[in-house]
Formats: sequence, C-alpha cells, structure tokens
Amino acid sequence: MNPDDPKNPDFVQKPGSVDLSFSLEACPLEYSVAVGGMRLYLEKAEDNMGAPVFLNYNSVASAKISEQLTTDLPTGVTKRYVINQVSGTPIAFDFKAGETVMKPSGNGAASNARAELRTATGTVTTDPAQATKLRQYRSAGGYMEFSLANGNILKWSGPTGRSLDFPVDPATGTAAMGLEVLRENGKIRQVKSPAGMLDVIPDSDGRGYRVVPYLPSEVGSKSGAFYSLAPNARPKKSVHIVHPLGTSKLVSTFTDHSPAGFQDRVRVLTYTYVETFDGGHEWKLATEADGLTLTSNRHVIPDHDKPGMRRVVGEVTDGTGKLLIRKEVVQQFEAAWNGWTDVQEIETPAGDSALRMVRNYRYGTTLGQNDFRKLNWQMTDTGRVYEFKYDSEGRMIQRSSPWLDGADGKLLIEKYAYVPFGPGEVVLPGDERPRTTTVEVGTSGASNNPVLSKSYFAAYNDAANGGCHTVVVIRW
Repeated sequence: MNPDDPKNPDFVQKPGSVDLSFSLEACPLEYSVAVGGMRLYLEKAEDNMGAPVFLNYNSVASAKISEQLTTDLPTGVTKRYVINQVSGTPIAFDFKAGETVMKPSGNGAASNARAELRTATGTVTTDPAQATKLRQYRSAGGYMEFSLANGNILKWSGPTGRSLDFPVDPATGTAAMGLEVLRENGKIRQVKSPAGMLDVIPDSDGRGYRVVPYLPSEVGSKSGAFYSLAPNARPKKSVHIVHPLGTSKLVSTFTDHSPAGFQDRVRVLTYTYVETFDGGHEWKLATEADGLTLTSNRHVIPDHDKPGMRRVVGEVTDGTGKLLIRKEVVQQFEAAWNGWTDVQEIETPAGDSALRMVRNYRYGTTLGQNDFRKLNWQMTDTGRVYEFKYDSEGRMIQRSSPWLDGADGKLLIEKYAYVPFGPGEVVLPGDERPRTTTVEVGTSGASNNPVLSKSYFAAYNDAANGGCHTVVVIRW
C-alpha cells in the first residue's frame, strides 16, 4: 500500500520544519468565522531561512461547483451537484423532485451542510431549470452562494449577515479567484486573496523573515511587482522566524499588536525526523519558552494482531528527558466512511500507571441513520457514560448520563431544540446552534421529568434597531 495513502496504517502527516498557519478574517471582529487560511512552510530545515518557498492555501475563493450530474443517479434523485470545498475535499448534494433543501450524499452524508436552489431574484425553487444559483448553508450560520452557470463562488456570508462578494472579471463575466502569490527570486513575498493578504518581509541578513497578515480593507493598489498598504493598515499580529547559523533550531517569535502595546512570545523549535522499525514513522519537536524545554515525540504503530487497527503514541518530556505525559490513541479504520476513527484514548501522566486515564468512544456506522459518523456513546476516564441522540438533520438533540451515582437508574438529560426563539429569527438549514436547551432528571423519553434549568439562544438582525445583529442568551 502507498505509504502516503491515509488508509495505510503507517500513514502519519509529518510537520514541516516551518509550518505557520494564518486565519484570514473577511469581517473584523467576527473571529468565529474565517473565510480563508494560509500555511507557509519549508519541507525541511535549511541553513538559509530567508523566506518560505511553499504555500498551502485554502479560502472560500477556491470553492467551486465542479460537476452537475444528471445520469447514473440513485432512484428519486434527478440531479447531483458536486462542490469542491475549501479543504479540497468534494461534497455532493442530491436534488430530489419537490424538495427544497438538499442533503449531502456518499462519503459526505454525515455532514450537516445543506443546500438550496435559487432563482436570479433569490427565490427558493424546486425546479433546477429555473435555478441560477446554489446556496450552501454552514453549521455555524451563514452561507456560500455559487453560480450554476460556471460553478464559481459569488458570495460568502457570515452568521451576522455581513458578506464578502467575490469580484467578477468584466472580460469573462466569471468570478475572479483573486489568489495571487507574488515571489522574488523564487521566494514568497506576498500572498493576496479576497480574504486578506500576508506580507512576508525578509531580514537583512537573509536568515529569517517576518509574516504579517492584513485585512482586505488594509491592502492598497499594486505598486510595481507588489501591493502597497493602505494608510489605515495596522498589523494585528506578526510572526518572526529565524534560523541561527550553524544550528538546527528555529526561533519563532509571535508578536501581538494590541492597543496596550507589544507583547512577544518566543518559541525555539527543533525538528527531527526518525524512521522507526516495524514500518512506523516518528517525528520529534522540541519547544523552548521562558527557559522551559519540552520535547514532543509521536509515532504510529500498526496493530498486526488486529487488522484495521493502529496506535498513535505521543510522549512529552522535559529538558532532562523526564517523561511528563504519555498519550496513546487506538484507532480503527471504518470502511463505512473510508477513514480512521478514535475508539480509545489512554493518558498516563509521568508514566505512572496508577494515574492512567482511559476514555472510550463509539460512533454510528450505519449509512442513513441519524447518528452516522456521529459520537453516540462515550465513557470518560472517571467511568461516567454518556449517550447521544441526533435528529434527521444530524444535529444533537439529547445527551444523557447517570444522575449522581446512577444507583436509582435516573439520568441527567440535556435536550436541544432548534425552533427559532428570537422575534423574526429564521434558523437556516444546517445551523447547529440550539435555540433551547433543557436540563432535566428522570428517564429518557418521559414527558414529566423534573426540569433543572432552561436556556434560550437567538441570533438575528434586528430591523427595529437599525438592522444591528442581535444575540440573545437567557438562562433560568
């Protein structure tokens, strides 16, 4: 089997010698939703760390409808829309005659994403011939809208209703991707997308560089080969990477640009790769901060006695080599969704077996059931058991566990409902945020259990208050 195949029990993703992630926010202060992310990295440590040369990029700008299929479809399905997601993984939505909301199918069937067809005026339609746009809803609220004519993304909207429109190229009439990677002598200097820009500034001695992210509104016009910064540009964060001459250490400094002033957090990173016996892989990462050295060691071990099982073992030691914690995760390969699933975690502080903590998990494996690919049973390290139930939309509707010591058979039950609570609020398809949470004690399914507490949640744009986005949380 290909060692780079995720289904291979020996597979493990190795970190690069420099692997920096940047979340790009299209809407300031809406930190819960990023419309893009960028990772700048080198595949291995180099003496000259003047600039990154590889980029892993994801953004809603790269999402696109790649296929619209009308043949070889399951019974009742008249059309299938395949969307290449930001992650690069495709997700398919099946349209059934007379239905307005489409659900994912195939390997993505467990996703809570939902989609609708809309006309040019924005009206929901059940007729694909009348549709010009497809709107995909997100679990945290908000949506992405695509053109059915060319598949390109037209708009991204966050849970507060603020949106990012993607530019249209007047020459072709298609949405512009907007991603530019600007290099100098093969080294990345700027990366720009509709979600923002990363500015990569090399040190004068060629041994390091700074990376500074900017919002779209802070990016000016292109001056020569690179973009200038707008007068209002203010860096919120910067990262400085240095590779000292003659060492294998990488010094990483994160600087927070806050109103209270600058605050630096320094980490010294040392990476080592090791090929272990028995077909496993291992990597080590040493981190030094504030005089404390920590070394993380991770390796994957196939379980030859149990086909389809593997163990991922991680250990953290201090500068003297003393074991601080050991974590072992037992994983099982699930053919139902073609991927690995954690079934047990064993955590041992300081290698002391008397302090060992074990957590067990089970997932629904039957396609078409509400709990498919969802956690339906869990045992914590204290022995407490939780059971979970879901509705037909894949949203959790109940979590239960024994009440107190469980001797009387009663359960502590948390129920989640998604009926709108706020005035004029509309819960969009796929929105996983509960509107009402009820905590009660008794038996599952009973209608007369004593209620311990209730809480309510609403999120809507308040027309009576100038269209301001309003969030209401009530507890009693």
